[in-house]
Amino acid sequence: MLRFISKIDDKIINRIASKRRPDSQMIDFLKFISKISNGGFIWLVIAAFLVLLPSTREYGLAILAGSVIYFVVGLLFIKKTTRRKRPFEKNRSLILYTSKPKTSSFPSGHTALAFLSVAALFELSPVIGILAFLFACLIAYSRIFLLLHYPTDVIGGALLGSVIGVICALVI
Repeated sequence: MLRFISKIDDKIINRIASKRRPDSQMIDFLKFISKISNGGFIWLVIAAFLVLLPSTREYGLAILAGSVIYFVVGLLFIKKTTRRKRPFEKNRSLILYTSKPKTSSFPSGHTALAFLSVAALFELSPVIGILAFLFACLIAYSRIFLLLHYPTDVIGGALLGSVIGVICALVI
């Protein structure tokens, strides 16, 4: 079953790679989206802002707590144990338009942090939550389009982040 999923991942990545153009504005745009979410930066800025306001403090704390939980579970445990190679590491013919990440591919940390933030923001306001969800999907897509992750890495990150986010939003 894992081989079958891996073959589908490879086909999707190779298809995307064959359609990309080096001078594409899409590459520049998605590089920007990916970069502002490095290390969860955009979500940590939002969380810090929310923590500063007494009426939204709990939502910011939920994002911060979720980020710490992801760091332990996702980065220190799952990424270290799975050690999945990234698409550009597995297929050396793929052209990478960004710097090479230092961690393994599964799960996507950018996506996990985005989706855990969505849960807290949805609790704050459904409208803000929907906008955050759309932005989280854009981040997830950027990671695939830039050949930094396989689709299943992004799906795994979205699921892990959503679970962590919902738990934190309910507890805090």
